[in-house]
Amino acid sequence: MEMMFSTSELVAGLTAPDLPTTAFHELLALLACAPPAFDPLPALHAVAGSGDPPRIGGLEAESTDSPEPGVRRPKKRRWAIPPAMLREADENFDGITVLHENEGDVGVLLWQGFRDVSLWAQTPPEKRGRLFGPTAATRRRESMSRLSLDRPLEVWLAVLSAVLEHPGRASSRCVAVACIEVSRHAARAEQPRTSLSFALAAATVLPDHPVAALEVGTAALRAHRVVTAEIWARRAVALARRHGDWRAYAEAMLDLGTLANLRSEASRARTYYVKALKVGRRKSFTDVRAAAYFGLFRTAMEYGPLHRAERYAGEVVRLLGRKKPESAPVYVDLAALMIAEGQLEEASRLLHGVLNRPSTPATSRARALALVSRVAALTGDRAGFLRAYTDSMAPLEHVADPISRGKIVLELVGSALLMKDRARARSVAALCQTGVGACEPRFTERIADALAESGA
Repeated sequence: MEMMFSTSELVAGLTAPDLPTTAFHELLALLACAPPAFDPLPALHAVAGSGDPPRIGGLEAESTDSPEPGVRRPKKRRWAIPPAMLREADENFDGITVLHENEGDVGVLLWQGFRDVSLWAQTPPEKRGRLFGPTAATRRRESMSRLSLDRPLEVWLAVLSAVLEHPGRASSRCVAVACIEVSRHAARAEQPRTSLSFALAAATVLPDHPVAALEVGTAALRAHRVVTAEIWARRAVALARRHGDWRAYAEAMLDLGTLANLRSEASRARTYYVKALKVGRRKSFTDVRAAAYFGLFRTAMEYGPLHRAERYAGEVVRLLGRKKPESAPVYVDLAALMIAEGQLEEASRLLHGVLNRPSTPATSRARALALVSRVAALTGDRAGFLRAYTDSMAPLEHVADPISRGKIVLELVGSALLMKDRARARSVAALCQTGVGACEPRFTERIADALAESGA
């Protein structure tokens, strides 16, 4: 198949209003079989309207560190690569969690896509032509046409259908990128196990690619699968070292820092964050530097010393800017520090600045409102407490992370007890066992102790 079109011409053709849905899906699958001389991914990302594309390039192009002319290249060290873990212990069969998180025909479609890619990737290339029946792709497109799918999901699932129609020609790179994009779509839809399944599919397609391994580690971290996250983060580190991909190395170090904090290993967490920070400085990765400082800030907030937390927060704000959604968690944590030090007026101003931004994520919004309720309770402002308490309920419904949920509920329980409102304290405490997710046990224990001490 010879490509004679530019990316802009392809995008115009694929977005033509008179293009039938079936033809649209067929063309997307065909693009996934483009020859190496043509890169279809820019056009596919433009049609899907996806965010930043994953950095899945040729492994030979990943290394940027080459010696000066005349300088002898040092002998390469063969890094030991931790083995891949392709199934969770609680999965009876591959992809079952996709069906758990997605009901009806959409769930079946996602599960079929995941299973198709996994089977295709684990089959030797010379045997792939006999994997699927001659009508498998047609039936899949008919199923997709009957459903109302988000445009990005529709595009990437159509790309994945290339393994059904053209199993011997489908590009591993295109298939892996499509899996990663479906994984990211699931993460945005609060479907962490679906996200993890498709990230694993991508890593099955490209088992030696550090970015694919990193995607699995990050998805496992979102799904609170700590063992899986650590295995894949360490695999990403080793693969990144082997291929000289320093961004993947630094981002894997950030994930390892988060995992160390989850195990209350503050010293180890700082070590990982500092390693990521050094790479960020050396390679001018501003986002990596900001994330590393944010990790150091969170570690200092949790384990001390607090005077360093303020300095780290300042670095994050300087690097990210004040109005970016990524800076909201920093301001919320900084406000919590100010409240602990009695700077209530400054904390209130900071929190309202976060709440006035439409782009503030639900978790940061819920925690900011919980802290506003704390400030109101400390100043005896009952009306302000009730307003903030009530407003926090809506964003709290979307907070599934057990640590974030635990912090928010603990703040609200503490505020209610300060106002002598035991009924509301008991009511919000129950949210640690109900809703989208349970609170982490250490927060549940602290909430129970607070209620017991107050007699509520």
